[in-house]
Amino acid sequence: MTMLQLQIFVTRYIRDETFRERVKMQPPDMQFKNFEFSKEELNLANMLDLSQLDRISIKIMNERKEKRRADLIEFVSVLQQVGIYDEFCRSFAQANTVGSLSPKVDAQRFHNYAHQYIKEKGLPKVLSDLATYSYQIFIVSQSALQDPFNDKTFNWDMPLFLKRPFKIKTFSYDLTQIIDNPEIKTLEQLQRLPKKRTTYFFQKDYLNPISSHVFEIDDPSFFDLLQKNYTAKEILQQASSHEKQEEWKELIKDIYESEIIGSKNP
Repeated sequence: MTMLQLQIFVTRYIRDETFRERVKMQPPDMQFKNFEFSKEELNLANMLDLSQLDRISIKIMNERKEKRRADLIEFVSVLQQVGIYDEFCRSFAQANTVGSLSPKVDAQRFHNYAHQYIKEKGLPKVLSDLATYSYQIFIVSQSALQDPFNDKTFNWDMPLFLKRPFKIKTFSYDLTQIIDNPEIKTLEQLQRLPKKRTTYFFQKDYLNPISSHVFEIDDPSFFDLLQKNYTAKEILQQASSHEKQEEWKELIKDIYESEIIGSKNP
């Protein structure tokens, strides 16, 4: 005896708010009339406690909200501060009634829907930048370490490289203005934020693999040289002044010790 149609009904009832409300608006003797239930399924359907299914639905919704908050915490925190996260989650859940067993797939859906929602609702564009910023942190944190750990002794004649996984991405806004800023409480404040082209570096933390490095690149020429796999000496020769050379020298030592860069045989 198959219960497929009844299983489909229960799953949809739990995950689809519009469907749930439509069923509850029907008189008890009509709630299941339009479904292709077998006789056995109809008997079981009439025994369902819809209020219990409602409680399950609320529990699952709260769990989904917390999971997405953990995945894209910077973005979600700002949505909560300006009071639109609950409405956004309801809209997202309505548009994505089919679940996924993959955190990466769920986070990607959430990120993609955020851009769609922000555009359709005419919300401040800085939120789109923030959604992508948070999603990039999530993607890097979910990726595996791809390079060996450094030797204790640094060789200034070895070519340098940025350790993978990493991503360099440019945004239209300086997002540090709103991340962890309790003063942001309204959409109007976000709307008034001035644009400032800002580039960030995202990388999995080799010293703490459950975490990530994120920082603003305020010296793009230095990072350009790192990506060209020059030696430390060759990089220092490109410095525009003695002061810049000394600054880069200390920076190279620091990011090598932090496992942000590595060195390899020429």
